[in-house]
Amino acid sequence: MGRFGYAVWVTLSFVVACSSAAKVPARRTADAGLTTSERRDAGTGTQPADANGYVPACDPDPTARVTCQSGSAFYVPWGAEVVVAQGAGTPPLPSNGTIVPGSYALVSETLYGSAEPNTTSMNVGDRVKRKLSVDCDIAYEVYTQSSDGLTTSGNNCKRLAPRPLVVASASGAMGPGITARQDEAAYTARGDHLTLVETYLYWDRRRISIVGSYTYVSDFVLVSSDASDEPAPADAGTTAPATEERDPRCPASPPSDGDPCSPEPSPIECEYGGDAFGQCATFAECALSNTDRTFRFQVDAPDQCTPTNATECPATFDEAASLAAQYADGSHPACHYAEGVCSCVATGGFMIPGAPSCHWTCRNGRGGNAALDPGCPWPRPLAGDPCPAGLRCNYDGGDCGTMPSLGPGMLCQNGYWAFTLSAGICF
Repeated sequence: MGRFGYAVWVTLSFVVACSSAAKVPARRTADAGLTTSERRDAGTGTQPADANGYVPACDPDPTARVTCQSGSAFYVPWGAEVVVAQGAGTPPLPSNGTIVPGSYALVSETLYGSAEPNTTSMNVGDRVKRKLSVDCDIAYEVYTQSSDGLTTSGNNCKRLAPRPLVVASASGAMGPGITARQDEAAYTARGDHLTLVETYLYWDRRRISIVGSYTYVSDFVLVSSDASDEPAPADAGTTAPATEERDPRCPASPPSDGDPCSPEPSPIECEYGGDAFGQCATFAECALSNTDRTFRFQVDAPDQCTPTNATECPATFDEAASLAAQYADGSHPACHYAEGVCSCVATGGFMIPGAPSCHWTCRNGRGGNAALDPGCPWPRPLAGDPCPAGLRCNYDGGDCGTMPSLGPGMLCQNGYWAFTLSAGICF
């Protein structure tokens, strides 16, 4: 699904994925013979334009799910490729306005916050092209996105709506005053410019919890014969700089479960205590509460500390590393040393009769066969500790568990370490 891979539209806008094979237009049969202007003048027959010039809906039922027909967007000329820039501070709020029907091309794309890792969401520096066909209050879109040499494309549609939305609606929470608005997008319309403000949920996929959000602000210009009037594409911004102090949003001591928090930018993850391997630490994460739909700390009690090495473990890491050929049946325990960990890791031999199910492997966290990016510290840092921007460290057992685990994977987000999952395809 390209740029809409795992994301869910929240807070300010929502999107529904659609198939290019869809043939049913978004408007109702009853008004199919009307022009765009006539449908806009008609509205629902009872709802006039508001003070901002917005007609509540050209569709008789503005709460109905949008049926995509993105074919019209395929005929819109492509604009120039745009580089995703990093926004500073808080994203602008939508101010609505009168929507001009027609064809639009993207001229700038700005990301506020950090995109969730291991998804197909756009990141700073990615190159993207988007074009819209806007009919009444429905925007049909076709897009392409290029990241790390890989280009994806797709299409979708959304209803342009003036109302701000809440994270709780997107998370699937139900309750008084919550209305499903997954097909809507917030916007600002000013003359020949249309700006979409689109916010995604930031998920902690290890714990299946919502820990915040991040926002894209996309500026489109009405396509005209004078292309020289289009603004220049935005340049890529920079990620958050490395810091020297622990995340100030982490309390000095472990918070109580349920303490309020504000995950801006996301995520807020904090670890406290622990042993030399980062085990038996108290973990606190700012996440959306399932009870009152506000952000609160969710606290995990310390897990087990790193066990004392069994008597079968060699006395030193170097000695353990020299025994690779002697352990192949998985019966030998994991052994922990200051340098790293040795254990029997799976080989796939369970699929071959008579083949060993694992082989003895040692992983040195200080280098050598650690399979860590340069700059990854050892022992692993705690969540909430400062870090250099953009650094990712797969302390866990690699993409497919092919190495001993040195701890959970860590990613530098907004200048502070946070947990992440290794991304990979295993066979």
